[in-house]
Amino acid sequence: GGLSLFAIDRHAEIAMPTFFQSGAPDISDGTDLKLFNQDLIYRKFLGRHQDGFYLEGGMRYTYIKGELENGLFGLSIGSTHSPTVTTNKLGAMFGIGYRYFSYSGLYWGASFKYGAYFSADDRDIKHVFMDDTKSIIDFEIMKFGVAF
Repeated sequence: GGLSLFAIDRHAEIAMPTFFQSGAPDISDGTDLKLFNQDLIYRKFLGRHQDGFYLEGGMRYTYIKGELENGLFGLSIGSTHSPTVTTNKLGAMFGIGYRYFSYSGLYWGASFKYGAYFSADDRDIKHVFMDDTKSIIDFEIMKFGVAF
């Protein structure tokens, strides 16, 4: 989910997308996972209003608590349970996107963001895809919302 604040002239937006995950996709392995992402993004629209292409820049805070992957490529070696670790990371990102607004206020958007975390913590954590690396890579292709 998220919240966006549009400038009065409708040429810019401050967005605060949030992502939270508790539990692993495959709960049969008993992994306890908590993942939280909070972004703060500034978007500058290149057209007349908030419709069309935009450039964006922002920051991301990530909190991960989960079990370390053990073995080569996540294959279990020895014990089936790995130590639980907690990671807090802060990073910066930049991107480009497109937004289409209807007259009713409904919108559809797509974007690509790339960035890096300032910390060097890139431990592999079970069931986490991309948020446990040094890079920030986000694709949005089916973003829907309503402006009021």
